[in-house]
Amino acid sequence: MNEVPIQSTGETRVSPGEWSLRLGALLFFSALAAMQLPEQQGITGSAAWAVMLAGCGTILGLLFLAAPVLSRQPTLTAALLYSLVLTLGVALVLVALPLRSPPPLQLLRLSCALFLISLFYSCLLLLLYRLVQEQSSAKLLLLLLFTLMASAPLWLGPAVERSIPGFPGVNTVIAVTPISYLAMATDYDYLHSSWFYRHTPLGSLRYSYPDEALLAIAYLAGSLSLHICRSMLNYKSRSTPEPIHSPIKEQPTT
Repeated sequence: MNEVPIQSTGETRVSPGEWSLRLGALLFFSALAAMQLPEQQGITGSAAWAVMLAGCGTILGLLFLAAPVLSRQPTLTAALLYSLVLTLGVALVLVALPLRSPPPLQLLRLSCALFLISLFYSCLLLLLYRLVQEQSSAKLLLLLLFTLMASAPLWLGPAVERSIPGFPGVNTVIAVTPISYLAMATDYDYLHSSWFYRHTPLGSLRYSYPDEALLAIAYLAGSLSLHICRSMLNYKSRSTPEPIHSPIKEQPTT
């Protein structure tokens, strides 16, 4: 398959876009750590640590490990392999850390959630590469989109609080953020943690987490849709005929 070449700004000097990307990733890590690591101990504290590590590992791994590989090999196979490697890496870190690691079943569920989330955002990064065709801009867009989705309970909470009673807006906001999927895998109700309860209205509203199997299907369907979208763009660019200029040989006059 002939892929559109992706321009890279990764010369010897780091571009302003790359510095912005690193600063944004650092801020995301700091914010998620502040939200997911409240003054909690025991099982809840270890679940919060697992969610924080998995969430930060997803976006940091995408930006600084997978992005260079996917720019050179923009294929679904590369996205699958990266997602598998990231999942195994985070699982090994959770097991090796001195903190209390999640139980085996929770670790398996967390690994499945992390794999599907990584696959979805890897396919999204490939699509952004195809649309933008420049590494730094595509990675910055990915960071912004991931941050918006992960922080949906923060900036959509006030709107949901003022919505019509009975409108399923609360459950929708909870379902779209990847943090919810990771928290569900560890049985961690992060919206009732001290930080979220103080800074968002969702903790005081009636809500329910989506079904874990439905979320898995949704992430798989989303990954497939992004891949199909990118394949259609590639097919359209290849099937566009180029103008053929054939010289017309003049007939000798008699």
